[in-house]
Amino acid sequence: MDTDYRHSIWELELEDKSTVLACDLIECLGSGDDDIGQALLKRHIALGEIDDKIYVRCSECGCPLVYVARNAVQSAHFRHQVSKANSIEQVKKCSFYTQSHQFFGAASIYHGEGKWHMEHKYWLAQLLELSSQVVSDSIQVEKYLFDKDPEKNARRRPDVYFETVSGDCFAIELTRWWMDPRVVIERERFFRRQGINLLWLFSPTCAEHNSATFNLVLYSGGNEPSYKPDLTEAGLSGHCNAFVLTDDTKNRSNTEQKLWFEVQFPVFSAHTDIQYLSKTIHSTIATLTDLNLDPKNRLPYAVPTLDNYRQARDDYLQKVEEDTQNKRDKLARRVRKVRTMQSELKAGLATLHYHDIYDHIRVLNELTRPLLVHSFGGYLQKRTEQLIALLRAQKQKLEEASQKRQALSQLEQIENSMLLSQQRLHGAFSTNLNTELKELERMLEQLEEIKNTIDNDKAEQLADALLVYIQELKTNPDRPIPLNLPGTQEQLAECYKFLQELNETGVTELPTGHNNIKLARLERKCLELGRYDLVQQLSTALTDAERQFKARYAEENFPALSKGWCAHGQYRDELMKAKSILTTEYRRGHKQFAKHEALQRFIRWLLNDFRDSIEEIIESQYTVVLKHFSGAIEKVDLQKLANCAGYLEQQLRIPLDDEHKRLLIEILQSK
Repeated sequence: MDTDYRHSIWELELEDKSTVLACDLIECLGSGDDDIGQALLKRHIALGEIDDKIYVRCSECGCPLVYVARNAVQSAHFRHQVSKANSIEQVKKCSFYTQSHQFFGAASIYHGEGKWHMEHKYWLAQLLELSSQVVSDSIQVEKYLFDKDPEKNARRRPDVYFETVSGDCFAIELTRWWMDPRVVIERERFFRRQGINLLWLFSPTCAEHNSATFNLVLYSGGNEPSYKPDLTEAGLSGHCNAFVLTDDTKNRSNTEQKLWFEVQFPVFSAHTDIQYLSKTIHSTIATLTDLNLDPKNRLPYAVPTLDNYRQARDDYLQKVEEDTQNKRDKLARRVRKVRTMQSELKAGLATLHYHDIYDHIRVLNELTRPLLVHSFGGYLQKRTEQLIALLRAQKQKLEEASQKRQALSQLEQIENSMLLSQQRLHGAFSTNLNTELKELERMLEQLEEIKNTIDNDKAEQLADALLVYIQELKTNPDRPIPLNLPGTQEQLAECYKFLQELNETGVTELPTGHNNIKLARLERKCLELGRYDLVQQLSTALTDAERQFKARYAEENFPALSKGWCAHGQYRDELMKAKSILTTEYRRGHKQFAKHEALQRFIRWLLNDFRDSIEEIIESQYTVVLKHFSGAIEKVDLQKLANCAGYLEQQLRIPLDDEHKRLLIEILQSK
C-alpha cells in the first residue's frame, strides 16, 4: 500500500487525546504548505521527547510515532517507535505497522473508511449533544469500553457511545466497506455481554459496494435464509433490519436535531410455481425511540420481520403440502415438528429465560392437542408431560439462581461499603465513630442473613473479617486497623516482600525516586484492600532505610562534614569535593542522570546540616561572648568557622540566614 493512501485512512491520536487523519495533520499544521507542516510536525515531536511527552501516537496500537522526511528513495511518512511501545506484540498486530503483512486482514480496519468515517463520527457526536433523547455527558467518541467480565480481558472502542434519557446504552459503528465476519461477530458478542445496544450504521453506498458485510448485519449476524424446501426449517431466527445514514435522513437529523436513519428490511412472499421464497428490500425511516431493544440477546430493530418470514415460509410449506394431496405426509410433518420442538427445548433447556418457559409450555400443548386422536398421540402426550415437568424444574432452578445472584450482588455491595467506612475512619476526613460502628454492625446483620440464604464461603469470610474489625475498632479506635478481606493476602504479597526487603536489607543506593514510585503504587493497592496499617508500615520502613543509608554514606564519603563543624575539623577537601559534584551536570536521559541527581540532593542535604551546625556554634559563641562566660573558641578557629560559612555561601550557594550573619560579625568584632 502506498504512503499517501495509508495516510488517508490512518487515524492518529494527539497529546490532547483528539484524533486526526495522518494526511490532515500535516496540512493543518502548515496551512496547506507541506514543507512548513513537516517542519512544525517534527518540531512538535522533538519537543515532546525532550519534555518526556508523546505528541502523536497510533490510534490503533497506541505506539508513539516519529515523522520521517522524504529522501531520494522514499516519501515522507509516519513510523512506529517500537522501542517506546508499551506492547511489542500489539504493535506487530497493528495494520499500519510497516512490517505487518496483514493490512485489511483480521485486524479491524475497514477498506476505504477515511474521511467519511472521520467526518460522520464527529457529526454524530455533535448531533447527539443537541438531541433531547440523549444524555449529553454520556457521549464518547472512540473511547475504550472494557469487558465487565475480568476473565475476558477484552475491550472495544466504538465510533460513538452514548446513553439515552430512558437509560438505554448505545454503541454506534459506522461502516462503509468490507469487514471480516469474525470482527463483526466478536463486536456483537462483546456489546451483548455489556448490555449495550450495538447500532451498525452503514453509508448510503455500502449495500451496493459491500453486500457481504451489509447482509451479514441485515440478517442478524447469521447466514441468509436458504429457500430450498428441505432447508426451510433452518431459516431465520431474528428480525432483519439494516440501518443506513442516507443524505435525506442526515438532512432531517440536522433540521430536527435528533438522529434519523433509513431502515432497510426484507419482505418475504411465497409462490407455488417456483421452488423458493421471494423477497424484496423495503425501507422506511426511524429514530432511536422507534427501536425495539433487547441488548443482551440481539441487535436492535425498528421493523419486525420475523412473523412475515415465518408466515411466508409456512404458507409455502402449506402450498407444497396441498399440492401433494397426501394427508398422511402432512400429519407426519406435523409430528416431526412436535418432536423437533421437544428435542430443541430439551437440548436448550439450560438457556431458556424465566419469562419464556410458560410460553413454551403453552405452544407445546397447542401443537400436541390435535394429534391425540391418533394411535401415537398417547406416546407424544407422555413425552410432552415429561418435558413440561423438566421446564417447571428449570423454572425453579432459575428462581434459585436469581436469589443467588442477588445475594452475591449484596456481598459485593457490603464489601465496598466496608472499604468506604474504613476510608472515612482512617482517611483524611473525620467521621463519628459511633455512627460508623452502627453501620458496620448493620452490615454484619446483613451478612448473617445472606449466610442463611445461600451456602457461600465468601459470606462466611466477610462476616468473620468484619466481626474482628469491629472488635478491634472498639478497642483501639485511634490506630489503623487492617480489614482482612477474603483473597487479599495473595494480592498483598508484593507489599510484604518489599517490607521484608526494607527491614532486612534496607536500601543500597541513594534515593533516586524509584522506591517512592513503587511505594506509591503499593500504598494505592493497600488502600484499595483496606490495609491502612500496612501503608503506615511501608512508609516508615522506607523512610528509616533511606535515613540509615544516608547516614552510612555520609560517614564513609564525607566523614568530617557528617559530624558537623568543630574547631579541629578539616573540611577543605570535602567541601571542594561537594562543589565538584554540584557543578557537574548530565543531560536528561543520560544513564548516570538519575543517580547523579540523587547524589546532588544528598550533598545539599549534607551541606544544609553542616550549615545548621555552624549556626548552632554561632549561637552558642554569641551567648558566651555576650555574657563573658568561659569557653569561647580562639579567634583563629572563629575565623576558620567564618571561612567555612563564606565558602558555603559563595561557592555552594548555601548561605547563613541574616540573623546568624549578624551574630557572626558581632562575635568577630568583639575578638
